[in-house]
Amino acid sequence: MVTVDQIVDILAQTVCSIKGSCGLLLATVMNRDFSRFRGLMIFWLVCVIVVRAVIKLNRRIVDDPASWKPPVAQDAVVVTGAASGLGLLIAGLLSERGIKVIALDKAAIPIGIANCKSFTVDISDEEAVKAIAGTVMKDTGAPKAIIHCAGIVIPGYIKDLSFNAIASMMKVNYLGNLWVTKAFLDPMLGRQDGAMIITVASSTALAAPAGAGIYAGTKAALRLTYEAFRYETQDSQLRSLVYTPGQLDTAMFQSLDNPSPWFSPTLRGVDVAVDIVDALYRGRTGEIRRPLYAFTLPVASLLPQSLVDYMRHKIGIDRAMETF
Repeated sequence: MVTVDQIVDILAQTVCSIKGSCGLLLATVMNRDFSRFRGLMIFWLVCVIVVRAVIKLNRRIVDDPASWKPPVAQDAVVVTGAASGLGLLIAGLLSERGIKVIALDKAAIPIGIANCKSFTVDISDEEAVKAIAGTVMKDTGAPKAIIHCAGIVIPGYIKDLSFNAIASMMKVNYLGNLWVTKAFLDPMLGRQDGAMIITVASSTALAAPAGAGIYAGTKAALRLTYEAFRYETQDSQLRSLVYTPGQLDTAMFQSLDNPSPWFSPTLRGVDVAVDIVDALYRGRTGEIRRPLYAFTLPVASLLPQSLVDYMRHKIGIDRAMETF
């Protein structure tokens, strides 16, 4: 099935690229039958150049790549939720680059990863996290980065979820994330070569499906917390990035049917892991959303409610959790 993202990607590499636009202009120059479109093609080429230049300039201003020193071999990176799914993939990629991985999870890592030190811990236990942070910093010093992948999903309508289920998601997905950040934060702020915190949120934080309201709420809380955190630390060498993906093909979501794969394609976990590691080495800040539909969700909220309801029904977002 051809997805919206694939169509946009093809356009971006052809008619919306500088080379493609130059090709279209050249066609109007070489072929008299197309000469009446020459002015339009010149205008299109100028628009493409301006838009791409603005995007590149914006990214250069925001990320300031000249001031970022990427991780080097033997730098330590903390990865939460590293025993499975996205966290395990990221831990493996970092290990291949010679990074010293500090893996945190309630379960033990099931496979051997070189240059990795694993700690079995419930990150919602603040004191346990503090104890491990002390051990890690005595051994490796302040980590270069923290990549937050830990999270749990307990599906169900709010009226049906127990208080324990609600509290568990809030403790792991939100509070556990903050306990880990705060445990390492002061030493990371002191790193002269800079440090980075990457938090994996979810597109449900932008449009919560029925049956995932609490999970979506924890992810929305993370997005807003780290939005403020980024501005609180903007005068330091610490960088903060929120990565907001749609549905992944990792084990956590394997039983979840995608009601609208053409509009909201399922992301491959390995592709997201590569994207996150690349963002770490580039020093990306702010927020990254994948796939394309994640960019449209905030705009959709500005539409009349009746139209939003119709679109949600047609896309099937509120039926998605029925198979979880």
